Amino acid sequence: MSKATFKATRPTKFYIHGWRATGYEGRVLTLIKRLLANGDFNVIVVHWGGGSSVEYNQAHANIRLVGLEIAFLVNTMVAKLGAKASDIHLIGHSLGAHTAGYAGEKIPNLGQITGLDPAGPFFRLVPTYARLDPSDAQFVDVIHTDGGILGAGLLEPLGHLDFYANGGMRQPGCEPSNWDSILSDPLAIPSDVIACDHTRAVHIYSESLLSSSCKTIGYECSDYDSFNKGKCTTCGSDNTHCAPFGLQATSFPTRSRTNVKLYFNTGESFPYCRSHYAVSVDLAKPSDAKLTVNGNLGLTVSGANGALPFVQLVIQNLQQGLIHQLLFIVPPTANTIAVNTINAYWTYVVADLLDCVLGLCNKKLYVNSITISALNSYPES
Repeated sequence: MSKATFKATRPTKFYIHGWRATGYEGRVLTLIKRLLANGDFNVIVVHWGGGSSVEYNQAHANIRLVGLEIAFLVNTMVAKLGAKASDIHLIGHSLGAHTAGYAGEKIPNLGQITGLDPAGPFFRLVPTYARLDPSDAQFVDVIHTDGGILGAGLLEPLGHLDFYANGGMRQPGCEPSNWDSILSDPLAIPSDVIACDHTRAVHIYSESLLSSSCKTIGYECSDYDSFNKGKCTTCGSDNTHCAPFGLQATSFPTRSRTNVKLYFNTGESFPYCRSHYAVSVDLAKPSDAKLTVNGNLGLTVSGANGALPFVQLVIQNLQQGLIHQLLFIVPPTANTIAVNTINAYWTYVVADLLDCVLGLCNKKLYVNSITISALNSYPES
């Protein structure tokens, strides 16, 4: 290593692949290229293909040894080459995320571990010492994309910050109907469709390394449904209720909190980043208003610096006379739109055969006001 281009004064990034991978996949090479373009880093790829290309239960056992080997290398870099453990960042996908955790147990003062959809099978509901956890480094951030009982990843929080992309279970664009489109990429391989939800974590993290006006911010929320209902749209006065996703996650102002669950939504293909907007709809309730309504609320939104694409919100059982919070995403624009004009279009949708029999009901939506505010800003001013 001393004869290579390694410099102990640089921060060092390790990438650790998962089961059945090699570290030579196109998505990994792209991530490494973007890391090198992002800063003056040493980047080391851990190729443990001989230990990962076996049955899953054996690969699961092998990562204990791989983690020890990584720890031995890092500790040698610190002792012999003058590197600082606090400047070391381990990035692992799937089994590689837990491998990073095992390494972190043996590296005093390790700086950071990033888990990209840490593997689920054999790791669900196990003690923290048997999986990645916040004690494995000074800072542990995790993205979940394929959790749940049938997923390849985990839903339970594992780090200081846990980001749940699109809820952390299923990713847009990974449906079988889109597989032909995915495989049309010259760099695509079968795992890109078979494990689409699982590998999406690598793609989203890789994209976050690009220089772009669109920055992904995760917002702390009790659950994904509440997030999509617009109930969690602020960073708080101390900016501890949201965090930027990617390398900037380290700017989160405290390490005293763990398992902070943060949510964001993405698009179905590159670029995945989306601009998030919160909507507050204040409804009136005149005497002849229908108590609850179903329909489509269309919005055209513009400001002095541009306009958003047409937005259509699907409304179900919306109660009149209350203030409702909603959330929508749009492809990123060159600038965050400073909203000054909103036009609304309402289309009533019949919910069932008993709803508005013969059309004899009031299908109107009574709106006092609509307020739209942009998210995707950290820290909040």
